[in-house]
Amino acid sequence: MSGKPILCGFTGGSWAEQLERAGDSTETVTGQLEAGFGPAAKPAESLSTEWHADPFARGAYSHLPPGTTASQRVALGRLAGRVILAGEHTSVARPSTMDGAWLAGQKAARRLAAAIA
Repeated sequence: MSGKPILCGFTGGSWAEQLERAGDSTETVTGQLEAGFGPAAKPAESLSTEWHADPFARGAYSHLPPGTTASQRVALGRLAGRVILAGEHTSVARPSTMDGAWLAGQKAARRLAAAIA
């Protein structure tokens, strides 16, 4: 990927809401890491999302209720005319995760490119 060290962290629930309200979550999280592991170099770059404040996600991720199978995720990711849905909800291997969303986006982009080629 980048060839540089990357640290990813995921939070949820009230802790995620607190980080969003705090503004600079990087400082908060860096402080927590230093409290547990000692002094460390400050990140050269950081990226935080406001998943809870997103009006389309509202802090949620997908789950399959009892009695369903991964085939529902496959169906959600199928090409439907000119539409391809992408996101963690379409990932069978990594559902309900950020990397599942990223991987599903890459897969959808490849499928879309093939469909319009």
